[in-house]
Amino acid sequence: GPRGSLRRLRSQLAEDGCSESQVILAKILLEEKCDLDITKEENEKLGVYWLIKASEQGNMEATNILKHCLETGQGITEHNYLDVKACLSMSQDEKLARKAAREMFTSLSSGQDFITSDQLRRQMQLVDKGIERGVEPAQKTLKENEEKNVGDGDVTLEKDDLGTQQPKDDLAQESNDEWTSRGEYSGEKLTEDHLVSAAAMYARGEFSRSS
Repeated sequence: GPRGSLRRLRSQLAEDGCSESQVILAKILLEEKCDLDITKEENEKLGVYWLIKASEQGNMEATNILKHCLETGQGITEHNYLDVKACLSMSQDEKLARKAAREMFTSLSSGQDFITSDQLRRQMQLVDKGIERGVEPAQKTLKENEEKNVGDGDVTLEKDDLGTQQPKDDLAQESNDEWTSRGEYSGEKLTEDHLVSAAAMYARGEFSRSS
């Protein structure tokens, strides 16, 4: 029926990474009444799984519900306990930094398994210049930007030509490519894990700042 269709839609959106749908689905699973205890336990474990996914994206409602689950033991097992603890111990800044890094990698990789440090450096420069000008970035890829400016020797910025969407957290507002140009991966092909790791280290203050 319609209710089943809506739930399938919620599940698909959750699978696609929508944190709001992940929270809604988790709440349904945690609150759902079941005739069999084993079914209720499985639902609660799945609910905690979706709460972790949403909390890792910086969803505060998910984090608060997850804290309550840990306090009451609802949906907590020996298999997910460490994941729950790790998620709750991570700062909000780090979660947002990781999310921004994943989104940036997706926007630059064009389906590939890696991006280059040059791509990343240019993109961070575009973001910084956009912030300085107070311009809302357009929904264009870096590849399109580069093709438009072939032969210029540099990427020319216009108000509506700023590459991919600007991450909406403090990470994007740091000067230039400070966190992207440091560490052992500078000058190499970068995977998503490399980028997320660098962003997390920066959020934790593990990169020394230039004077």
